[in-house]
Amino acid sequence: MIINNFDQLATSPLRKQALLIAEAGLQAIATGPFLKQNLGYNAKTDTLFIKGQTFKLKPYKRVIVVGFGKVALQAATELENILGDRIHSGLVIDIVQGNLKRIVSKVGTHPLPTLVNVTATKEMVKILETCTEQDLVLCIVSGGGSSLLTWPANMPSEHERDITQSLMRSGANIHELNTVRKHISLVKGGQLAKLAHPARIISLIFSDVPGNDISEVASGPTVKDNTTMYDAMAIMDKYKVLDKCNIDHCGFIETPKEDLYFDNVENILFCSS
Repeated sequence: MIINNFDQLATSPLRKQALLIAEAGLQAIATGPFLKQNLGYNAKTDTLFIKGQTFKLKPYKRVIVVGFGKVALQAATELENILGDRIHSGLVIDIVQGNLKRIVSKVGTHPLPTLVNVTATKEMVKILETCTEQDLVLCIVSGGGSSLLTWPANMPSEHERDITQSLMRSGANIHELNTVRKHISLVKGGQLAKLAHPARIISLIFSDVPGNDISEVASGPTVKDNTTMYDAMAIMDKYKVLDKCNIDHCGFIETPKEDLYFDNVENILFCSS
């Protein structure tokens, strides 16, 4: 049972019924079982099956797994169980530590980013920068990834933390928050896809965003971004963030708009909570 204190909470028939409904919902999207049901691998034909889609792995010398967010470790664990030695290497950043065989497990902070997250992200980038067209990157994208996958372009991590906290306290919605995050980051808003280019990328996206806009989940590291740095500037001005944080500037950068970085990327809405 996922709800650990079920018996303590079920103090009446109505509460028990409500908890059973919640438990059923949680069971339906539990990362390990859900991944087992919707992803398979045939070692004889070297073929990967994901939610009705078929991917031939023969053209790829290496399969690299990267991930970030609050289901990254669980998903990586299951991928190792399914793919076994076909996984060459990888790295995931989660809020909990794990013991994986071929993938490095890193722990980061959430909901606010810190230097620990930046250090882990840089290690992931080093792996992706070695990729060629002969590599397949399986990317686990999940809620919490905007904080855990962090590498600000033109500011220290403390400033990114302060900006994020100020936007949250000011009542910025998730789109506004992620628009700013994308344009101060070297890895969000499609930047991760650019870093791994020309590798083949398949992103398994575990959405926690209302409406399931995949460009918003973890700030869309492998999704082509349709916002601009001027949108981000307008949001910062709207909430007077720089004044509140006592920061002179935040050095916005533009997210990659060139199609070539995304032509070989398959973004799959794998699970929605």
